[in-house]
Amino acid sequence: MQLPDFNHTTCKWDEWRAMHHVHYHNFVQFDTGELIATRWYVRDRYRYTHGHNLGVEVLASDDIYRSFCAKRTLKTPDGDKISKSWFPSSRGYIFDKDTHMLIKTGELVQNPNVPTRFHNRATAYWAGPGREPIGAPLKLTKPRTRTPEEKEKANDMRALAKAWRKLTDDAKMWSPVYGSDGVPLDLLMDKEFETLPEHMKVRIAQNGLSGPWETITLPYVKVETI
Repeated sequence: MQLPDFNHTTCKWDEWRAMHHVHYHNFVQFDTGELIATRWYVRDRYRYTHGHNLGVEVLASDDIYRSFCAKRTLKTPDGDKISKSWFPSSRGYIFDKDTHMLIKTGELVQNPNVPTRFHNRATAYWAGPGREPIGAPLKLTKPRTRTPEEKEKANDMRALAKAWRKLTDDAKMWSPVYGSDGVPLDLLMDKEFETLPEHMKVRIAQNGLSGPWETITLPYVKVETI
């Protein structure tokens, strides 16, 4: 993160009860060197993408799925690679170009490294220029290896679905209306194929099964340029 020189002749006091400047509507710079991001809507992120001088980039999940990862690699703080598909949809993020850290914006109430005066008001915090950003817990959903029981259940369900499909003559049943996603395996572990609704049988026959997954929580994501 970079900060312009603090201009004491044009700064304000009232809203934060401290000397500050507001940059691009939702970034607030204080005379202490601190910077915070306040609440913003994901749809408004484009107002920050051109002309700002803070050394940050405001992103949404869609940006990570598409352009942001075109020439970048994402990793955990421990150095393990992260797939962009692990990110949930409709979330807001900030990329700090100086520290190469990607953080999630959100409530910072539970973080002891954020001053209490910013609790419930800031969605990201920097203690000063060049300091690491602090965001909300960043939760990612990644696939995990199936257990032997899960593998057996998946094989049984897929075999039964294929056999059921051969016995079904209704061509309309195989319409793309059912989508291209497999049925989450977690939903089927305690069920028998015969008891499943027809639309679920169709999805298993057409698209198979997906998952299982596990959720990991990170303080930030490391970003490396390819």
